[in-house]
Amino acid sequence: MNMATGAPEMHSPSERIDSQTCAKRWLVTTCIVALLVGCAAPAPLRQPYNAAAHREIVRIVVIEPEKPLQYIASPGTTRLVALVAGPFQGLGAIVGLPFLAVAEAVEFAKAGAFTETVGASNHDISLVLAEALQSELTAVGLHAVVRRVERAAQSTGDKPAWADDYGRWRDEADAVLDLQILEIGYRAYLPHTPYLPALVVGVRLVETRTLRILYRNTESFGFGRAPRGELGGDAYWRVGVLAEAGQGFATFEDLVVRREEALAILRDAARMVATRIASDFEKP
Repeated sequence: MNMATGAPEMHSPSERIDSQTCAKRWLVTTCIVALLVGCAAPAPLRQPYNAAAHREIVRIVVIEPEKPLQYIASPGTTRLVALVAGPFQGLGAIVGLPFLAVAEAVEFAKAGAFTETVGASNHDISLVLAEALQSELTAVGLHAVVRRVERAAQSTGDKPAWADDYGRWRDEADAVLDLQILEIGYRAYLPHTPYLPALVVGVRLVETRTLRILYRNTESFGFGRAPRGELGGDAYWRVGVLAEAGQGFATFEDLVVRREEALAILRDAARMVATRIASDFEKP
């Protein structure tokens, strides 16, 4: 990655798909094994925005995120494996790994089935998120427009693929707000609990003239604590907006049958996340 511009490395389409699949499998396995041995993942990097120090930043281009290639539909099985193996700590990996492969297979099967179901629907949550941010930024006194660009890669898990040329907007904007949907779908905390909406958005603001990163954040909607990386109260992503019980679905079958309702809830989640992000730009 280019450290000055944040540009991701280029890959061919076939390499992109293969690397994404491998990255997701590696990420899931690594995080679960970390859970089993009692290691907490580090908190995501956050850089607050100093509105008072950047009063010259008025015009902002909001880059619409790529449409997600995969929606999650986690039945909570990996969380259950972690809870069962957790008390063994040092033997966690040995105790849990026989069940890990089964749990991971269930996770991927349901994610694939839900993604296929979503694909048959007419929706565009990426655009909903970008337009909601445009509206919210305007409400706090900024001039924002939405633009879409072709990215060199697709975001995978907690690894965002940012746009590669912010300088192209120099004549149009003072800064670019780049968005990534890092996770979207539904998660059950445990196999017997409802599927609740989950949305994790990565965001950063880059000044077009200097290419300096002025703000970065990971904002999310879902559980009180995100299940990824959690053991003993530590969470990888601190959830900014809590999902409500009424937004849940009792079973995976219920989630699939009520697909349009599930997607409407995710669109509402995107608007709430946009409100949270825009609040960081309010001028003192």
